[in-house]
Amino acid sequence: EFSELKEVIKAVADVRSDDLHGNAGEFSEEDAAAMAGEKVEEMLTLLAKDAKISVDDILPPCMTLEEFLKIDRKDKDAMNRLRGLAMEEAEKKGEPLLDAEAIGQEDIKRFGELSFLTCLQILIYHDDIVDSVVKKKVGAIRHPTSRKWLFFAHIPNELIAQFCIGSIVIEGLDLEDFERMIHIKGKYVIQLFGGEEYIRLYRVTETSIERMHFHVTTCDNLFKFVCTTQRDKSYESEKKYAGEKHWSLHRLEQVVLFNLDLGMNKCEWFRDYFRLKEHETFEEKLSYYKYDPDAAKKRRARLELKGWENVSQAVQCDVDHLIGRMHMWMNASIFGMPCSHSWNQCMGKVRQRMGCWGFAFANIKYNGGIEFPSMYDNNKLGYT
Repeated sequence: EFSELKEVIKAVADVRSDDLHGNAGEFSEEDAAAMAGEKVEEMLTLLAKDAKISVDDILPPCMTLEEFLKIDRKDKDAMNRLRGLAMEEAEKKGEPLLDAEAIGQEDIKRFGELSFLTCLQILIYHDDIVDSVVKKKVGAIRHPTSRKWLFFAHIPNELIAQFCIGSIVIEGLDLEDFERMIHIKGKYVIQLFGGEEYIRLYRVTETSIERMHFHVTTCDNLFKFVCTTQRDKSYESEKKYAGEKHWSLHRLEQVVLFNLDLGMNKCEWFRDYFRLKEHETFEEKLSYYKYDPDAAKKRRARLELKGWENVSQAVQCDVDHLIGRMHMWMNASIFGMPCSHSWNQCMGKVRQRMGCWGFAFANIKYNGGIEFPSMYDNNKLGYT
């Protein structure tokens, strides 16, 4: 690694705000917005090239990237227009399937909401970069060769994370105890917001900076995590780290973002638009249950059978991959929404029924995932 990067990583690890950006010094909000715009363009260009489309195909009709990023987040009318455009696009995609009776009107509505959410995710990603640079939550530095921006954050030694009901039951803990504090041993620095070589993780000691290619573990007795850089590595690691819970790095990044007051569930204008209460997330407002009473009935029956009908459950224990996972850069937070397992699986089924994974206004296919479990048939959304 180049020397200035090492100095930035050391400063980030030691939480020294004066040296966070190396020789670049301080950044104004205008500087940070320019950096964020460059990063959004970089990531959308990677997607466009991979999907063999243009960046314009991802954006709302007749709108440039600059115009899109300047949408007033607090203007409800502007947000509603964007939502309306997403719904119109979903209608166009779903009309042939609707005529063939392959889907229902609610499938189109669900897909339109997902398209709208992914548009908002791009804006949130942009604003997270601005916020984190200005408030010195990250160190920012240009790569000397590619000239692309790199962002690095210290992983706090104490992290709040949510766990699915399955993990809680396996550990024999209180069912209400789905949000817990985990503890990281040592100093780690993580690259946030992605890039073409995404993702990098560094362990920093008094005498060295070690780039981690494989794993990092916590010092908790109940929960031990192996953070892997690729999906297949997580399966390989099960033999070596039997009994440990496995975390991929995109999941770790989302947890770090949450603890830095960044990401979708921490975004104030996003929460204001959906009128979310203190502990609510978008899942409560756009829940698949209200669209599919049968799935909700089955799920409720399973919970009642175990006496869990009143148990609160995690809504940020998974990551919905929005474009696939064939390349490392696809794991960046612009292309992933924090969610529950139920949301992830059921929204995947919505896309499958529409015959298009989609991202914002783009038509794309999903590559690199796994087959849906047999319990998810083609007529009803599943349940977990």
